[in-house]
Amino acid sequence: MLGRLRAALPSGDDFLFSVKAFAGAMLALYIALRLDLPRPAWAMGTAYIVAHPLSGAVSSKAVYRVLGTLLGAAAAIVLVPNLANAPEVLSLAMALWIGFCLFVSLLDRTPRAYAFMLAGYTAAIIGFPSVADPAAIFDTALARSEEIILGILCAALASRLLFPRHVGPVISARVQAWLAEIDKLSVGAIEGSWTDEQRIRGRARLAGDASELHALATHLDYDPSDLQGMTRQMQALQSRMVIMLPLLGIIRDRVVALKEATGAVPPQEQALLDAVRRWMAVGPTSDPDEGTRLRAASSATLPALDAAADWTTLLRASLFARLRDFIDLRTDCCRLWTAIVAGDRRLPEGLHRTGEPMTESPLHLDLGIAALSAVAAMAGVLVCCLMWISTSWADGATAAQMVAVGMSLMATQDNPVPALTRFIYGALAAMAIVFVYQFLIFPSVDGFPALVAVLAPVFVLAGAYMIRPSTAPIALAITVNTAVLLGIQDRYSADVATFFNANIAAIGGFVIAVIVLSLMRTIGAEQAGRRLLAAAWRDVADAAGRPNARPRVFARRMIDRLGLLMPRLALAPSLARGSERAMVGVAVGVSTIELRAAVGTLPAPARDDVERLVAELQDYFSRRAGDPTGEAPAPPVADIDTALRDLLRLPEGLARRNAVFALVALRRGLHPSAEPYRAAVPTAPLSAPRPVEVPA
Repeated sequence: MLGRLRAALPSGDDFLFSVKAFAGAMLALYIALRLDLPRPAWAMGTAYIVAHPLSGAVSSKAVYRVLGTLLGAAAAIVLVPNLANAPEVLSLAMALWIGFCLFVSLLDRTPRAYAFMLAGYTAAIIGFPSVADPAAIFDTALARSEEIILGILCAALASRLLFPRHVGPVISARVQAWLAEIDKLSVGAIEGSWTDEQRIRGRARLAGDASELHALATHLDYDPSDLQGMTRQMQALQSRMVIMLPLLGIIRDRVVALKEATGAVPPQEQALLDAVRRWMAVGPTSDPDEGTRLRAASSATLPALDAAADWTTLLRASLFARLRDFIDLRTDCCRLWTAIVAGDRRLPEGLHRTGEPMTESPLHLDLGIAALSAVAAMAGVLVCCLMWISTSWADGATAAQMVAVGMSLMATQDNPVPALTRFIYGALAAMAIVFVYQFLIFPSVDGFPALVAVLAPVFVLAGAYMIRPSTAPIALAITVNTAVLLGIQDRYSADVATFFNANIAAIGGFVIAVIVLSLMRTIGAEQAGRRLLAAAWRDVADAAGRPNARPRVFARRMIDRLGLLMPRLALAPSLARGSERAMVGVAVGVSTIELRAAVGTLPAPARDDVERLVAELQDYFSRRAGDPTGEAPAPPVADIDTALRDLLRLPEGLARRNAVFALVALRRGLHPSAEPYRAAVPTAPLSAPRPVEVPA
């Protein structure tokens, strides 16, 4: 009991964050009062909206929030005066603008998203209260922009000056932990001692950590730490880190398959595996030059592949080819991380190519959810505006603002209804707090120091719960709504009727948002996970049909989806099997892309068999996309073996070798329990392929 109570209390770090947020809010309030801005409370409330434990995150978001505020103000200035005489049309125009901005923000997983989100609901904050006096829209827009921007800047200033917690050290700790964990799993993979739990949970956890690292790294350019300006180096590091995950699974699979087929790996090859294992066991500080020597040894161990090659030979060749690739990536990671820690802003020399330039975004985007969220926000705003117009609701503008704000802030969640419901509870608590302040405490307050003293207990305590995921919605609602609804001015004035009308309208707006979201925009963790898995398999099917698909870009996007899936596994354990299949799908998809790319280099008999197999694979992946957690019959193993025999009869070449490795991966990924491949009866080799080579 005592332990649970202790865990429920805020920690020292929680209180430190809260004190910094309160200091930023008080600074914004003080400056707004000194500048005689119309609504200083908006500056105070904005400071709490943008507060974040990491100073770099506050700074990066602050830049785009300022841009979004100015864009939203400009939209209000354009729309309100021109459409004020047609309230229904103005409501539609505002709803379209809010929906469009929300849609764009959900398709951008960088701090830029805040610019579009702010542009949407800032237009509502400025525009809806101005319909009664459209001629004053410019003055209103200027005042709200000044108040909001002041709150943003003060929050950023407090975060950077008062015991700043930089993004750089957090990223450093995460990267070192990630590299140490991948090395630990690598040792288990090479030994073949991975358990099913390690295979499924371990790689899924690392995929989730990689997604979190990407989100943190987007703030580096705004973070005054040792890693400031290291975004390019971090991108190079991350692009290699995520590709290590599917390779690790392939290596483990080949080691296990070899031991099953022969009882043990040959002594000379086992000695090489042991040397690689010892090198990895050192951790992220292991010698890159030793990695170069191990790579050369792996290349020298690759057996010749001809028509007489049996299944064991193919497994050995696949193992040491992928081990070589893994050593390349790990060596690059060691060199990159050493350079980053040393503050070297140049990319180290000797990095291996990752396959293609980073010109295509590797991140998962869900157009369907983004569009649905935008339509739901538009519907919520329109419903509220129609109620406002039809009933001549005096405080309808306040409700419309809250609909726009609530539906925008919660749009990134799978099911925003529970969080927004908790937000309403927080708003009700804020209403009670504001009543006590306005009618019992403020009449006795004289001067700004006394005001700070009476506000501190509530705001510091509530703010300490803002960074806990379980309490953040309620705590954010209490701090922001209390700040805004207090309506602090340079002199005391309070009216009971105004107080209740404004607060009921604000809570009514949130209730409308909850009702609309409940009807239009609620998906559970399992459904969200199924959408991610379906998108992954659609991506595989699409890649199988495109001769110019980029395997590394494809793999990074797949790993990103698995990273997004990770937090949903705890809420929907039924997704665990689907996530493991999707991880296998990364290797299968990359193999299909490599096989598809080799088609144009093959002579007629082999080309026909490979094209037929690729078409079967594309159909299989499409069926998996339709039911991502179900079963679907894979292309027959005999078709894969036929293509293998055709390719092994061809003369040696890089494209042919890559295609053979792709077929081995497909055979193991789709038919892990199949009988071993049987070599063809020796015949005359087929004609040589055209001299077109695919990068390894």
